[in-house]
Amino acid sequence: MSIPVYVFAKVLEATIPSLQKESQVAKQSTTYAEDDAPGKVRMERTSFAPIPFSTADQAALKLLTTRGLKVLGFVDKSQWKHGLGMTGTDAVFGDFTKPKAQEAIHALSTAMHAEGKFALARFVRVANAAPKVVAFHLREDRTLFEPALAAIHAFDKTFQLKEAAKAKDHKKKSFWSDVSIGDMKPADVPVADGGGGDDNDDGELDLDIHRTTLFNAFLHRVKAEFGPSNGPVWQLLVEHHVTLLSTRDDPSCDTSVREAESFLLPDAQVKDEPTAGAEVVDAGQDDESDLFADLE
Repeated sequence: MSIPVYVFAKVLEATIPSLQKESQVAKQSTTYAEDDAPGKVRMERTSFAPIPFSTADQAALKLLTTRGLKVLGFVDKSQWKHGLGMTGTDAVFGDFTKPKAQEAIHALSTAMHAEGKFALARFVRVANAAPKVVAFHLREDRTLFEPALAAIHAFDKTFQLKEAAKAKDHKKKSFWSDVSIGDMKPADVPVADGGGGDDNDDGELDLDIHRTTLFNAFLHRVKAEFGPSNGPVWQLLVEHHVTLLSTRDDPSCDTSVREAESFLLPDAQVKDEPTAGAEVVDAGQDDESDLFADLE
């Protein structure tokens, strides 16, 4: 049985360090023994005698190998030692154009992981190359955030914005992207005090780049996809308290502080909480209307 696969190789074999440095600094007396009999006749090789060797003989003695990855057997994981490995890792994937090949390589790796074994394979990267014995095992799946990749790319520099929000620089009322504007860097562009797009004292246009709406939309998509649940993605958000940006972080947004603080809670728990804040606002509005009535 054969499975068509692709191998992505970027490895260097772990070899013994060279002794050239120690040989250069070694003392001559400790490296070579002194001759006890100076008059003794010695024979030294002065030249090499060429031996004719035809190309046909070279081709006949050459090791012919075919490109591929051949499984030699299965070994228990307890027999594996870190010193037998390489400084890098070869990634083996099933043929992307053949779905059955991907299913077969997935079934093989899952079965080896369940049995607690790894495969020893004979790997030939190119035709007629020296074969290598490699260990083939299941790689840990780290694609937890794969469903959210589209939202991350659509947001454009999401995590840089979150770092800017954590810094809580109240002097700036907008969050800047990492893309330069003309010949100026984003940090060099002055920030307007209010009413984005107004001219400053120098007659230059102040550019406000607001990313709060995009960041909050991204978090809502993550919540709809993963949580609230006990999944690793949602637990990371809860552990680091990654929540919505509110008016406390960006005065121009329409997300209240209470909504941002309750974002990580389940929807049922948020609905059960009393809405005392709304009553306070209504009372404040009544007081303000009464004040204007007294002035009249």
